[in-house]
Amino acid sequence: MNIKQLQIEINNLGQKIVNCESICDKVENKKKEGITPRGLYLETKSRDAGNMIIVVGMNPGRIQKDDEEYKDTLKDVTSYENYTKALESHILYKHSYFKRTREILSILGFNGAILWTEIVKCQSEENGKLPYSTIRNCVHTFLKKEVNLTDCPILALGDKAYSTCLLIFPERKIIGVPHPSGANSGFKKFLIELEANKEEIKKRISQLKENEAVHLKDII
Repeated sequence: MNIKQLQIEINNLGQKIVNCESICDKVENKKKEGITPRGLYLETKSRDAGNMIIVVGMNPGRIQKDDEEYKDTLKDVTSYENYTKALESHILYKHSYFKRTREILSILGFNGAILWTEIVKCQSEENGKLPYSTIRNCVHTFLKKEVNLTDCPILALGDKAYSTCLLIFPERKIIGVPHPSGANSGFKKFLIELEANKEEIKKRISQLKENEAVHLKDII
């Protein structure tokens, strides 16, 4: 499937995501308040033609006070196109989550398109953990369909996303990395060590079979 065809499929799934009416445990789906299901985006701008990767997080982080404008633009969003415009304008090229993840991908040589997504598409309630029932519902409704659109590897952000992806996609090459959250004080050290050992790590990744996985913190 070429990028144009993939974008069409992503748009179709994205439209269903932003209009999802499921009320799942321990997550928030309040579209009128700007708290909408989200997270799926195919980034191709300034990316190379090959070496694509799927980046999987656990679920979207809660929208912070300094992102209120982003939240306002999401109120009553009914089209995936409106969501992607809001993401591009306020979050995609500014938030540390995306910037730090691109740094990892650059070091590892993944310079192609990035399919950003989340295991669960709704943000957690305050201090809420994600129940298995919520994960199962969202995975089977959306994530599996997204991942099956391409055969490229998965980069899982954080231990929870990594272990979850191992269970869901036993046939897929999976690379685990520490979560790139701004609150992760050890991330800078990880990035330095990743850069210093990148050739060895890239070789290790290239030798992985399609059904094998590795967490980079275990080999640095």
